[in-house]
Amino acid sequence: MSSAPPPFDKRDDERDDEQTAERGERLQKYLARCGVASRRRAEALITAGAVTVNGRVARELGVRVDPEHDAVRVRGERVRPAQ
Repeated sequence: MSSAPPPFDKRDDERDDEQTAERGERLQKYLARCGVASRRRAEALITAGAVTVNGRVARELGVRVDPEHDAVRVRGERVRPAQ
């Protein structure tokens, strides 16, 4: 049995999609702003399944996050922009 988080599915959060799309930013841009990697490298991390958003694996490049409300992790480590 694997303890991997379930895959991220945009349909799970349809009720929040409109709000997140308005105030969120693309996941790869957020990871670059946090200093994790360049945007291109962040895209590779996302498609490899190394990034989770709110406990769900994000494998799609269209995922948007709201830094105020979403927990983003790369290989299990929480990432946040520098203060």
